[in-house]
Amino acid sequence: MNKQQIGVIGMGVSGGEEGALKGPALMPAGQKEAYELIAPIVNNP
Repeated sequence: MNKQQIGVIGMGVSGGEEGALKGPALMPAGQKEAYELIAPIVNNP
């Protein structure tokens, strides 16, 4: 995170139609601090 408290995460999503129904594969990349903020959201099915 920088001084302005702005973080960046890029996230690829895979799974197609089956992933849409059963849960996609999420592949996040970016700043660790930014990921820690969104982890509760992306890890909660």
